[in-house]
Amino acid sequence: MLASGCTRSLYYEIDPEEGLTRLRYQGRLQTEVDELALPLIQQGENIGIIVGILSGDGHAEVFKYGSADIAGVTAMNENSIFGVGSLTKGFVATLLATMVAEGTIGYNETVRDILPPNIELAPSVASATVRQLVTHTAGFEREPWNLSSLNSMFRFLFAGKNPYDFVSYEATWDYIKNNHLDRGDQPSYTYSNIGFGLLGILLEIRGGKSLHAMMQEKVCAPLGLHDTGYDLSAAQRKRLVQGYSGDHPKFMPRNQPIDYWEIQDAMRGSAGMHSSLHDLLVFAKANLGMIPGLPAAAIRDTHAVFLSLPTEDVTQGWFVQHFDNNELNIHYQYGLFGGHNAYIGFDKRHRTAVIVMRNNFNWQERIGTNLLRRLAFTGTSPVAHVAAPN
Repeated sequence: MLASGCTRSLYYEIDPEEGLTRLRYQGRLQTEVDELALPLIQQGENIGIIVGILSGDGHAEVFKYGSADIAGVTAMNENSIFGVGSLTKGFVATLLATMVAEGTIGYNETVRDILPPNIELAPSVASATVRQLVTHTAGFEREPWNLSSLNSMFRFLFAGKNPYDFVSYEATWDYIKNNHLDRGDQPSYTYSNIGFGLLGILLEIRGGKSLHAMMQEKVCAPLGLHDTGYDLSAAQRKRLVQGYSGDHPKFMPRNQPIDYWEIQDAMRGSAGMHSSLHDLLVFAKANLGMIPGLPAAAIRDTHAVFLSLPTEDVTQGWFVQHFDNNELNIHYQYGLFGGHNAYIGFDKRHRTAVIVMRNNFNWQERIGTNLLRRLAFTGTSPVAHVAAPN
């Protein structure tokens, strides 16, 4: 639930041909966003949606639907704050790449090289590398399965509670001591939240600071991201959007409030960050090479394909979808967390990006990828020129 990583279950394709025709013949982008977002509000699938679209010339436009609460009292805007779930992984991969560029950590270092010697490790865990962790190829399962995880999963399914609240440092040490990883000679992909959680711990050890502090210092501050991070101030909490149930949790009625999730420190590498539409548009601009602030080589590291799967490619922190004989390649992440979901996708060839943030826990991504497909094949730049985030 913290994350995606599988377009087979998450990407909901809407036939783009009608929209493409409209855009090619001077249609309005507003019409296309309306076509994708308004039905979700009207049918009660979402309470609120906010969409940001970045065009190739660096300008952005924002579209808002519904509201931040079911009563319709509070409007959402580009400074509304959401939990972004596994978008955290894209940020953590960027932090890792900057630390590699500084020489603080190496991709080929192993878990045993970094963890203190008093922490016991199963041999296959000890030999797992940093690069394997960031590409989901270390052999870790999605999350630990035991009585504690079963109890947390039941509380999630029926009451919307955090299903990962049991993953403490102590639970992590027990897991990496007693679990054998099924990892062959060739890279094999298994999406893993616990693996990214361990990666965050390794970064903290090598950096000598908390993940929050390093993220602020090395990623957020250089890019001017003021509402992105793990720990929210009192003022930021006032802008935190209420999250609601959607098609998940499975046994919870739709559009019921979900209590705010507190993430354990041991899982911060996997999830737990917050952000706003404004900040995610800036992060997208950085990934498209439109603004300085982060080393270009570090950004390239996170984009490089490490492993190709039948339906998508795996990079260091991102996934890549391919359409129309590779004419369109979309780097993306999709996060689900505490009644929120967030999508970031960018098309490097056409230098466009789409951000979508919604306040329901809905598994399928219905807007972002569909918009990027329509933008890519219009042969135009249909986004109106409005002030882009700095």
